[in-house]
Amino acid sequence: MEFLVVDANVIFSCLLKGKALEILFKLYDKRIKLVSPEYFVEEFEKNIDKLSKQSKLSKEELLIFASILFSEFVKIVPKYKYERFREDAKKISPDNKDIPYFALSLAFNKAPIWSRERRLKKQNVVKVLFDNEVKEEFGIML
Repeated sequence: MEFLVVDANVIFSCLLKGKALEILFKLYDKRIKLVSPEYFVEEFEKNIDKLSKQSKLSKEELLIFASILFSEFVKIVPKYKYERFREDAKKISPDNKDIPYFALSLAFNKAPIWSRERRLKKQNVVKVLFDNEVKEEFGIML
């Protein structure tokens, strides 16, 4: 079973119905297990007003869409399942706010991280993939 850690910026793009949503659906069809750390919930709550304005959806609509996304497509992994990898993740994460994503990757045997942040590639322990690289890595055609 293949796992792919999904960064917040990709999920936000899915909520805004961008190209990432199409890729996410194709990954799901290929039975790739998409995971995100519990920390994402905090990021979502901090950004919901901004997302609501960008998407032109009400907060309620956005919450419903997010609920469907996380009940069907992306599993939120509880902190206790990756917390023991936090110290190792601190050593490799280029930014403190990304430590939970790296810890989750390490917990899933260095599962790649799907992100849109170039700085995450400033390490050589965990593979970080941008949208086109995800498509190539998993053989997705749009």
